[in-house]
Amino acid sequence: MSLSINSLGNSSSWLNTNNSKTNSSSNLDAIYSNLGDRSMIKNGSYGKLMKAYYGKSSSSSRSDMSEEDIEKSANAYSKVKSNADDLKSAASALDNSKLYEKGSYTVTGSDGSKSTAEYDYDSIYDKLSDFVDKYNSTLSSAGSDEASKTNKTALNMVSATVSSSNLLKSIGVTSDSDGKLSIDRDKLNKANISTIKTLFNTTGSYGSTVENKATVISRTADSELNKLSKISPSVVRNTSSSISKTSSNNKTTSVSEKQAYSSLKSAAESVQSAIKGLENNKLYSKGSYQVTDSEGNKKDSEYDYDSLYEKMSDFVKGYNSMVSTGISEQTSAANDTTLSAMKLTSSFSGALKRIGIGIDEDGKLSIDKDKFNSASIDSIKSMFADYNSYGEKVASKAASIEKLASNKISDSTLYDQDATLNNTINNLSYTDLI
Repeated sequence: MSLSINSLGNSSSWLNTNNSKTNSSSNLDAIYSNLGDRSMIKNGSYGKLMKAYYGKSSSSSRSDMSEEDIEKSANAYSKVKSNADDLKSAASALDNSKLYEKGSYTVTGSDGSKSTAEYDYDSIYDKLSDFVDKYNSTLSSAGSDEASKTNKTALNMVSATVSSSNLLKSIGVTSDSDGKLSIDRDKLNKANISTIKTLFNTTGSYGSTVENKATVISRTADSELNKLSKISPSVVRNTSSSISKTSSNNKTTSVSEKQAYSSLKSAAESVQSAIKGLENNKLYSKGSYQVTDSEGNKKDSEYDYDSLYEKMSDFVKGYNSMVSTGISEQTSAANDTTLSAMKLTSSFSGALKRIGIGIDEDGKLSIDKDKFNSASIDSIKSMFADYNSYGEKVASKAASIEKLASNKISDSTLYDQDATLNNTINNLSYTDLI
């Protein structure tokens, strides 16, 4: 299965360079000077991104746009705006002095191990992980061909990241060949708190720069959506009519998407319900119990592993259903959040393995009953019943997915019955392109 939303785009994205001679050497030199490392820029992916941007021929005027193109643009810029707004919030959350206050905290390693520290690295990790996810989503959507007006600012956002790459690397944040960020939890836990503050909690910081770029991206998307909505009521109405006439499968697809989001909502609810069951402290009480192994044999135990296994199996089943549905093309709006849940699970792979839960190459979970029966009850409890546990965090992801799915079920189309753009593009005021 190809998860294209993890890449900068598909065959029609920034990586699709062409032979147009509209490149301006002065423009390129200006951006090269901003980015700093000329050799990396010229030979690597950033060079490709810039060549793709400056190599694009001028776009057609809106009067020449087909109805299909209008719909594509509206969908693309709606996604850009949503992602950019999320990125602004994520950057703002890191710009909070209370996050970096001294105290006595428990810190979680990538394998689930616990240690103590003077700073709340777990909270910092959660917020930084959210920032990384939102940054990557914004880069993907704002760098697409369908959202060409936001390409330049997205490129400038990459520029800011490259300029701060050494500091980011020192706290465990690195970028891949497509410019996407990732975070090393163990390296972050060892990072100097002053460096993290310098990056996200000072005037003119990297975080504030990214937040400003995200603001520009969001406003540019607003502007483009506003222009599309003002083409004329008849054009928008004809767009809706044309789609229904020229694509006999369009209505079926809409129904199918609703069904997919319905399944996703149900799976996310199942995950939350299963975790709620696993959070019950009575489940971990000592007593006299019979435990069943994978072959049906029974033996005595101090803990009720059979009940624990039943609830854990419910969690695994619900999680796998949520993952399968959440990364499908029919639930594209939930792809990023689902992948975030999968990344969270991957970061706890070592701790999960110790209690008999494995992760396959598709991110699906499985449970080994015999290994689970042999696991330390404290290990299971710390993963699912303790404060700030893996269970609590994945339940939060599932709640976000459930809410998103519910919204899509109730409003699955960009246009309402009067063929006007829906509330996501109402009251737009920003009209200048940046």
